[in-house]
Amino acid sequence: MHSNTHFAKKIGEQAQIYGQKPAMYYRDDTTSQWLPITWTSFAQQVETVANALYDLGIKEQQTVGFLTQNNCTAKGVERAVTYLKLVTRWR
Repeated sequence: MHSNTHFAKKIGEQAQIYGQKPAMYYRDDTTSQWLPITWTSFAQQVETVANALYDLGIKEQQTVGFLTQNNCTAKGVERAVTYLKLVTRWR
């Protein structure tokens, strides 16, 4: 299915369509198992981060930076930053 929705808003659409289906997996280091993160959960994470950045008063086109490993949380932050039309600085 093709949509004209902005990339950043696709997460919400995907959550409505796929709900509890896995969006991605992460490895739990304590059990060595790969566990799913659902589309609903991922969309909620993105919304939470986007709201927090907005509440901090960060404006469109401002630069934000974050230090992280490449993981599921980082993917949520990336999407929230894109949603708010911010610029990122990776380290």
